[in-house]
Amino acid sequence: MADREIQPGSLLQFRDALLEQLAAADLEFSRVRMTVERMESDMRIGRPEPAEYAETKGQLLPRAESRVVDAFRELLKIEDKIIISSR
Repeated sequence: MADREIQPGSLLQFRDALLEQLAAADLEFSRVRMTVERMESDMRIGRPEPAEYAETKGQLLPRAESRVVDAFRELLKIEDKIIISSR
């Protein structure tokens, strides 16, 4: 029974850490997405394609998005464990 009392607290701390990771990942994703938007806007008005466009859109953006999705999935798993342990 003592484990059940300790576990939710540590799970809540882990949840807090995951929320911080999720926020940081979301900020990075937003930053990269806006970089791509700026590059694409520049290209639409006739500016040349930046050298880093393909890498930014094809690699950095999907990687940043994946970090957000992964962090969110981990958050959902921890929430399930918290719910189960509180029963």
